[in-house]
Amino acid sequence: MKIAGIIAEYNPFHNGHAYHLAQTRAAGADLVAVVMSGNFVQRGGPALCDKWTRAKMAMEAGADLVVELPVYWAMAPAERFAMGAARILAALGINLLSFGCESGSALPLAEAAESMRSEAFQSRLKAALSKGISYPRAVSEAAGKYSPLLQTPNNALAIEYILAFSRLNWPVELLGVSRSVPHDSNQTAEGIASASHLRFLIENSGAESVTEFMPPYAWRLLKEAVDKGTAPASPARLERALLAALRTMTPADFIRLPDVSEGLENRLVKAASAPSMEEFYSLAKSKRVIHARLRRIAWSALLGVYKDQLPPLPPYIKPLALNEKGAQLLNHAAHHRLSLPVYAKPAAIPKTGEAAQVFKLECRATDCFSLALPSVLPGGLEFLRSPLFFPSAPSFLQQYSE
Repeated sequence: MKIAGIIAEYNPFHNGHAYHLAQTRAAGADLVAVVMSGNFVQRGGPALCDKWTRAKMAMEAGADLVVELPVYWAMAPAERFAMGAARILAALGINLLSFGCESGSALPLAEAAESMRSEAFQSRLKAALSKGISYPRAVSEAAGKYSPLLQTPNNALAIEYILAFSRLNWPVELLGVSRSVPHDSNQTAEGIASASHLRFLIENSGAESVTEFMPPYAWRLLKEAVDKGTAPASPARLERALLAALRTMTPADFIRLPDVSEGLENRLVKAASAPSMEEFYSLAKSKRVIHARLRRIAWSALLGVYKDQLPPLPPYIKPLALNEKGAQLLNHAAHHRLSLPVYAKPAAIPKTGEAAQVFKLECRATDCFSLALPSVLPGGLEFLRSPLFFPSAPSFLQQYSE
């Protein structure tokens, strides 16, 4: 049985994502499992709409199972993001990894990953970091002839996915699906637009401005959320809360946050006196510290993401949405060496230990996310939501598989 795994944010779900799912099915996948970021995403900050809505969009497009990537791994640099997602997919027993990429093929990415496992690469990386440049730039410099592949974000992430499965010693077949529109671009092509462009349109011109770029079912769910005031989430609504959290941090507090090292905590303390987040980022930025890293640090301060309280890899699987095939996969996921416990409901999660710490953070993230919405929602939503169950697998969209 070919079980495909996809790592995604679906922020929001669009025609390109539907095409990717269809191509995964066309490659022979009998079942498609998606590990998806929760209410906070990799670059730092809240997703456009909540994780249950985005999971439902994916299920309507033909996924069989959507499970959550907890916030410590979802809002993280590429390596930790990839390792967290790979650990969950390996626990589900996938044997096909499907991803979007600018290269149009998985082969050059697999070759690049193989090169980056070498001692020679590690030596070049150490030398590049000694120059005081940012980690992503150092990796690119050390990659040598594979450096051009790392200049595009989906290629770079795909390489990290391949490396993550290699570190876990979990072999997977690779499927690279070509992107038709560059990441973060405002270009459009035959109903395809990047998620960042869609977020810009939705935030500035409303949901009606993106109808041609989203499948009808996904757009309908987005429009319902907008009409109810549960989308779009905006970081601006939490700016003062972010500043308050930063101003109360000491150097010792900052050093406990993910990705704070090498004296950065002192720079952050000084920058925390800024009257706006834009100025905070400007004061804290350096040639070694990129903007995305600072955003993740700031949101980690607000959410209380302390690395000394969290395990290196996700300790459980938490489904957000599933159908019968997805349920069968979860039932059989506990029968191999990389299995993880499955917690469908909060009451099942242990009250102590690693799982408890990870879920406690997830509860804080959801409560903070609820304050970023047009209509503020009450706290405690993590305890009120169960996985969405789809009685049968949705019929697949033929238009995307031709």
